[in-house]
Amino acid sequence: MTGKSKLILSAAVAMCTTATALAGSMLAVSSRGDKAVNFYNVIGGGMFLTPATSVSMNGSPGEMCLSPDQKQLFVSITDQKSVAVIDVESRKVVATLTAPDLNSPDGCVVSPDSKKLYSIAQGGAAVFVFSIDSREMLKKIPVGKEPRRAVFSPDGTKILVSNAHSNTLSIIDTESNTVTGEIKTGDEPRYMAFSPDGKLLAVGIIDDDSLEFFDGKTLQFKQQVGTVQSPQRIEFSPDSKRLYVTGKLGNEVGVVGIGRLARLAYVIPVPSGHFGDGDLWGSAMSSDGNYLYAANLGDNSVSILDLRASRTTRASSAGKYPVGVIFIDVPSRVSQLSASARLDDYRSLAQKAMAAVQQNDLATAATLCKTLEQDWDEGSTSIRQKSPDLWGQIDDAMDDFIHPIIGSGGKAPNPAALGKAYQNFLSKLNQAR
Repeated sequence: MTGKSKLILSAAVAMCTTATALAGSMLAVSSRGDKAVNFYNVIGGGMFLTPATSVSMNGSPGEMCLSPDQKQLFVSITDQKSVAVIDVESRKVVATLTAPDLNSPDGCVVSPDSKKLYSIAQGGAAVFVFSIDSREMLKKIPVGKEPRRAVFSPDGTKILVSNAHSNTLSIIDTESNTVTGEIKTGDEPRYMAFSPDGKLLAVGIIDDDSLEFFDGKTLQFKQQVGTVQSPQRIEFSPDSKRLYVTGKLGNEVGVVGIGRLARLAYVIPVPSGHFGDGDLWGSAMSSDGNYLYAANLGDNSVSILDLRASRTTRASSAGKYPVGVIFIDVPSRVSQLSASARLDDYRSLAQKAMAAVQQNDLATAATLCKTLEQDWDEGSTSIRQKSPDLWGQIDDAMDDFIHPIIGSGGKAPNPAALGKAYQNFLSKLNQAR
């Protein structure tokens, strides 16, 4: 999207309909102060957030996890010994999972088949296994002192649990749901992540301000690397070449290069808000690896980092005391079309918008233009990769056509100028075939 398009989009963001935005992705943020999980539409290719729905909780929400099929979101209610289950499509609480000694539920993880939830009881030194279908507790697995987070191994045969006060990782065999081993770590291990290629396991070590790397298959220790202060979250890039580390105390995200040896390459500052205290906590990466969304617990916002430009672009209000952040990749209609069908989609929307203008139905025309812009942002990647120059020409031509309609304010655009822009846009689309 061009600079001109970004300016117009930012002015029109509030006008986007929920139905249109749901064709893309969502961000879920647990707001401890609001006792709610707030959902946001992710638009503009990932650079903007618009409020969608707020789902009330029966207590203070904390950490969250998403089922691999992306149908259910699980929210730890830290003061209620329970985990709320939100249906992603309806964005409503559909169940509550609980146990008498599920004390201070913290992190959680869902099995690869989306059938079991593993809830980490920080105050109970145990992992509670629930059946997602029956909502019944299946087993309680004792682990180390103050367990905090969990992660599945790439092959799904093991779960690793970080024990903050034992300075260990418990290894759970998923077939028997028993602890089969233990890995020593530095002081206060917290968040863990396997690289997408499965070669590395990274562990954030809070008190040491460092990362520890282990072999992804053997779990043998490989390297310790200094990083940002109080590393709370770690996110690998999709190509496994970089690791993004959210630093709570320094209000910055460290970028670790992954090679023969890993090293902290540089940091991305995350400016704090009006109160001067960002206090970074949760974070999540967009599925394409272009954006990182970081919760600022201190100033009630979510900062949006453009990872391609290595900078923080903006912050959005995120409720009171935002903690957990989950990116939900909702497959869009246009992303499932073939390249040829996408071009037909763009053409059809433009034709319908032009017909609506000619009938003096500017409201319908503006809605169609917004849908066209959304579909273009989500579906034009192949054109951009194949021919960046042509992509830019089509993008400019689309802007010239749709923005006089979107910004018309109910007044019909100049017919001659609009007709010329319309024909130019269709002509440029033809060049992409």
